[in-house]
Amino acid sequence: MSLSFAFLWSFVDYLVIGSYGFQALSITMGVIAGVLMATVWTRHLLSILEHRGEYRVSPLRTLVLLVVLAIGTVAGFRYLPEISLLSILDSRALFVGGYSLFPTAYATEGTILLIWEKMRGMHVISVGNWFPTLYAVNKNSAY
Repeated sequence: MSLSFAFLWSFVDYLVIGSYGFQALSITMGVIAGVLMATVWTRHLLSILEHRGEYRVSPLRTLVLLVVLAIGTVAGFRYLPEISLLSILDSRALFVGGYSLFPTAYATEGTILLIWEKMRGMHVISVGNWFPTLYAVNKNSAY
């Protein structure tokens, strides 16, 4: 279900990004990268939630993760097409690919969390603004 929702979101990206020029390769790379990153991240988050019942977001770990993901994304968008036959990406294609990456990642993460909540009969509750603590609580609890 998460992949179908992510593909639906990518269709919306195709419609929105049409004004920048239809660059299907960069949009598709952004969608694939968003689905893969969000799936790995959410599975890791859910494994910690199942084990401990809470997950504290570390500011330093978040910063390192964002830097590594940004470098990997730019490297993937910049050098992967040059290896292949299509070396047409420029800065606009990086923007378009990034624009499709983040909404797809959020949609995939939200869908995986909703599926997990339904399967386990629990809710994931966030407490805090910038670096929240996530708690897994039963649906029947007062929290």
